[in-house]
Amino acid sequence: MKLFKKKVPKITNIEVRENFVLRCTFNTGDIRDYDFSNIINLGEAFKPLQDEKIFSSVSLVDGVPTWLDGKVDFDPCCILESGAKI
Repeated sequence: MKLFKKKVPKITNIEVRENFVLRCTFNTGDIRDYDFSNIINLGEAFKPLQDEKIFSSVSLVDGVPTWLDGKVDFDPCCILESGAKI
């Protein structure tokens, strides 16, 4: 029996764009723009990201966009599935 290994999507590069958009490049070669303008209004966890300075401080931790020293993060699979293809 042959096993197939599926590449787990991880973000390898992230760029902050205008209006709470992140441009994400994945280890699969895909590039997506993801609009966080609705996400930042969903609840208390994402509320600090309404501050553009905090939103712009995004970093990558193991291929995952992360803010506030790991207190807030976002699933890369959601970005890959729902983001605008570039």
